[in-house]
Amino acid sequence: MSTWFKIAIRNLVRHKTYAGINIVGLALAIAACLLIYRVVYFELSFDNFHRDRERIYRVVSATQNTSGTEFFMGVPFPLPAVLRKDYPQLENVGAIRQTDGVIIVDDKKFRERDRVYYTEPSVFEILHFKWLYGNPQQALSAPGTGVMTKSIAGKYFGSWEAAIGKTFNHNNERIIRVTGILDDLPVNTDFPFGVAISYATLLPQLKENDWLSVNEAHNVLVKLPAGMDEAHGNALLSELIKRYKPQEHRNEQLQLQPLSTIHTDTRFRNFNAVFSLKMISGLILVAVFLLIIGSVNFINLATAQAVTRSREVGVRKALGGGRKQLMIQFLAETFVISLFALILGLVIGEFCLPEVCRMMQLPVLKLFTTDLVFFIVALLLTVTLLAGAYPAFILSGYNPVNALKGAKINTHLLFRRVLVVLQFAVAQLLLICMLVVMSQMNKVLHAPLGFDQKAVVTVSIPKDSVSVQQFGFVRDQLLQSKGIKNVSFSFTPASSYGGWFSRLRFEGRTINDLDVDLKFADHSFVNTYGMQLIAGSNYTAVDTANGFVVNETLAKKLGYPRSADMLGKRMAFFDDQVSGLVIGVVKDFRANSLKEPVLPLVLMNNSSWYRTLNIKIDPDQLQAAMAAMEKTFKMAWPAYLYEYEFMDDLLKDFYQEEIQLSVMYRLFAFVAMFISCLGLYGLVSLMVVQRRKEVGIRKVLGASVMDVLVLLSKEFTLLVIVGFIIAAPIAAWFMQGWLATFNVRIGLQANIFLLTIGGALTIAWMTVGMRTINAALANPAKAIRTE
Repeated sequence: MSTWFKIAIRNLVRHKTYAGINIVGLALAIAACLLIYRVVYFELSFDNFHRDRERIYRVVSATQNTSGTEFFMGVPFPLPAVLRKDYPQLENVGAIRQTDGVIIVDDKKFRERDRVYYTEPSVFEILHFKWLYGNPQQALSAPGTGVMTKSIAGKYFGSWEAAIGKTFNHNNERIIRVTGILDDLPVNTDFPFGVAISYATLLPQLKENDWLSVNEAHNVLVKLPAGMDEAHGNALLSELIKRYKPQEHRNEQLQLQPLSTIHTDTRFRNFNAVFSLKMISGLILVAVFLLIIGSVNFINLATAQAVTRSREVGVRKALGGGRKQLMIQFLAETFVISLFALILGLVIGEFCLPEVCRMMQLPVLKLFTTDLVFFIVALLLTVTLLAGAYPAFILSGYNPVNALKGAKINTHLLFRRVLVVLQFAVAQLLLICMLVVMSQMNKVLHAPLGFDQKAVVTVSIPKDSVSVQQFGFVRDQLLQSKGIKNVSFSFTPASSYGGWFSRLRFEGRTINDLDVDLKFADHSFVNTYGMQLIAGSNYTAVDTANGFVVNETLAKKLGYPRSADMLGKRMAFFDDQVSGLVIGVVKDFRANSLKEPVLPLVLMNNSSWYRTLNIKIDPDQLQAAMAAMEKTFKMAWPAYLYEYEFMDDLLKDFYQEEIQLSVMYRLFAFVAMFISCLGLYGLVSLMVVQRRKEVGIRKVLGASVMDVLVLLSKEFTLLVIVGFIIAAPIAAWFMQGWLATFNVRIGLQANIFLLTIGGALTIAWMTVGMRTINAALANPAKAIRTE
């Protein structure tokens, strides 16, 4: 065994260039596989650490209407109490309501964005996190109690021990006493609690019998008893709908979503970020492609060297070496190369992983963990067999007599051409995908949204009744300030995740197949965002709804394609508690992602729901405007934390997965093209050596340098073109499916494909030219004489 490895190392030292190309190519492929493995392993590990996780489900909403099925992660507020009362056989039920706002401790203010939740105690019986202090069954049983993680407690109180029994102010509305401390949660959870406030604190604000409204932030978890399957659980939910929802709302269904799919099911949102199974499958496919490309380099160069290795095979066979021994010898060489490549790949992977995590907006991951050992061993064996099996089989099969006589050896030229075509087909496929994703992202980030998002700043504001009294003061102060063009208060910005969806009564009849997005906003909202009223007028500056402004989509869905015909129609929400007439129709604007159709929407005035301050500023007076905003805010709400975001940045949150996809294709398309060109360079180098005499004779007979360059590069040009012909339709089919997930999308234009083939040919010519130019300029007499 040691002899084989010694001989293998000697051969590698003797053929340094060949070995170097193989090692670098395989190292890049292995590094990419390691990075992909780490990302995929992380994304598939979410919430797999909870006990009995196969029996844990989230209840979600699915509404059937004329346009298909709409999915919501939120459920009606009465659901958790009713589930416990009607189905005591369920092992556990727990409600969670995500909130936001400011945590105030003494004179310090903190914002825990998306990490504050109203939580029932049973949630921590269903989900299993480590407790440092407190009883999970009792810590959140009373109103005004809360628990927090170790790091959050340390940030607020200096240490988690010091936090026990202390109080904090939430949103300047209520005082919460710390009754429990959680250890810092794993990063791979879709329930990223930072602060959990007792659900009992929220109960007085909830409408106990409102089965028609759904808030996306309100989730319910269920743990089924042993022996009850998902189908049985869904049957119970169907019975519940029949029991509590009116006949006209029976199309609004509830269903169970397994805990294991919450992170990957794109139909529903979660409290973290969805990473789709399509993304995971795409990453795995890219890893396989890159590994094949790296192995192809080895196979190509090994078979191309057949002439120089054939005599070695002949001598070994003449001295008694069997084919099996020779195959082991060549596989040993491959193993040594793969081992060096693996070591280099681990170094590259460790160096690149933090940057990849940053670009893909992931937490910083560790490359070297215990689960990686098995993957590394499997990867090493796979690469050795994938890259080495075919060359070992071919080289060990040469006839020793023919090899020693110097007879012509079959170098499997056709097979090598096929492999080069495969390499460039994969590389160009990734290039096309990259260009399509980048073009689509450019479109969605610059598409007209029906409102002007430029130079709009959003600020989170307090939501208590006392703070509402400051709205007039804030508006007046800001409008008198330099650089401020307009000011508006609303529940959410013009476009955002989540919202409040409800059924409506229209002209006295309930509309069963329509969920309406309710936008609570003041009379300045339309002007602040530059929206266009196409019929009627805006409502006036009053505290509560005195008229509704609807969008075009809602008017059309209600049977009024002519917007003016919608005016004067009566609408009602929340069991007729809020009603009024339609006084205006606004041109459709994007309150949601461009991946979805425009939502039917109603704008209404209700100051008790305002959580956001929207400010239109003059970009030329940015500093003055920002200073005025902060000063006014602190005058009005000195106890509240001042934070702002530009609307442009908020819109990017819709497309986190697409941004990750764009990063993936850019990175791995470059790696694929580099590996392909590395192999091409090695092949051209061998070809130049093998055809030196032919080049010399052609130059003596009058061939120019350009003639020689064309001679040596035309074959590879043809192979790149064939690779493109294969890649283009596959990429087009794949990306058409991806683009179909967007309601607004680009077409697959010819310039994407022309840019791909043009770029691939240019890179291939540069690679070939780097090596062939020397052969073309060499003295032909010397080439002929030495041959």
